[in-house]
Amino acid sequence: MSETLEELKAIVDNAPEIATLVDVAEDGEIDYMYVVKENESGEKILSCCNNDDAAIEYGDGNIRSLSDIKRIIDLTELNENMHTTVSGYEIGHPYYECNYDLGA
Repeated sequence: MSETLEELKAIVDNAPEIATLVDVAEDGEIDYMYVVKENESGEKILSCCNNDDAAIEYGDGNIRSLSDIKRIIDLTELNENMHTTVSGYEIGHPYYECNYDLGA
């Protein structure tokens, strides 16, 4: 699934504090999950909405880490602002609109 920057920000903004994973279904339904350490059986993934086992085996394969989503947001924003970062000017600023005589 390919979410927009705004959709990714909404996923992060609406996540419960305990959430570390998110499952975004094709219909847009979002399930936040977290991992707990079991004594002898290892780790267990629980749903934030009911603290019960998250049924990840029935997911559509779009389970992602919230930390990865946050990094995608950071990189996307950096990419969108790359021209300003490199040139020091914002697009549309009078200094951006230069007329170069290329000797044509």
